[in-house]
Amino acid sequence: MKTAISLDDLQKKRGCNWFLYHSMAAAVSVGTIRMIDGDIVEASNITRQIFYKEADVDHTKK
Repeated sequence: MKTAISLDDLQKKRGCNWFLYHSMAAAVSVGTIRMIDGDIVEASNITRQIFYKEADVDHTKK
């Protein structure tokens, strides 16, 4: 089932789920989506997110 999402709704979204990001970018067809995640890096992020190393644990996500 295809669902429409407005740009206003997209701007209200929180979190940086990789699959969700690509789905929304394709659905909305915008040039750039800037995502900000104010969370901290946890040890469990290391295996799932390629941007972080063990030295990043307990620091804010960039």
